[in-house]
Amino acid sequence: MRRATLLGFLLAAGGLAAGGPAAIESRGPDRSRALELELAAAKKPAGYAVLNLETKTLELRLRGRTLKKWPILSVGLRGRTIETESVKLLRKSAWTKPRRTNITPGEKDKDEKNKKDSEPEVLEAGDMPARFRMVLEKGISITINPRKGNLLRRLGDFGGSILRSAYMPLKTLWCAVAGKDYTEIRVSVGTEAEAKAVYWALQDGIQAIIIRP
Repeated sequence: MRRATLLGFLLAAGGLAAGGPAAIESRGPDRSRALELELAAAKKPAGYAVLNLETKTLELRLRGRTLKKWPILSVGLRGRTIETESVKLLRKSAWTKPRRTNITPGEKDKDEKNKKDSEPEVLEAGDMPARFRMVLEKGISITINPRKGNLLRRLGDFGGSILRSAYMPLKTLWCAVAGKDYTEIRVSVGTEAEAKAVYWALQDGIQAIIIRP
């Protein structure tokens, strides 16, 4: 009864007062399910991600509040039909590892550099890879790629898309024969800076709510 009351409030108001928490945007058949998952996640002190394939947005949220939102330019789906569900991000993988660009110091900075070498390196969003894959529970993987980039990287993305076109049907067939759940979601964001920010913001272990289109 209490859950129904809360769901009804969110359905009617779409959120709280201005500046307060707001419900996940969804007008599809799974709207009630999405709101239930949102309520469960918002009760916890940890942040969570919302990949909304209906509105084509990716959000980082905390207690129902949107901390950051990234628009999605295109979405591709392969494998098992995606359902509206909550899954944990197990790990991220990329061809290039997060790293800080090395800057050669001048003579007067060497002593300070030597002192800092023993301290843990702090990486920022700009140090993250722009093309990566997120592996989640239930056989779900999400690949993030920026739409914009230099010519060399665009050619690399084009070559990669050709290889995937040949490889992915075979993988889908193999998973079906082996009885394994498999879903790949390919997401394109606008720029490399946005893709790097997603990598930096979504840490391993974060809970992700996926809303089907």
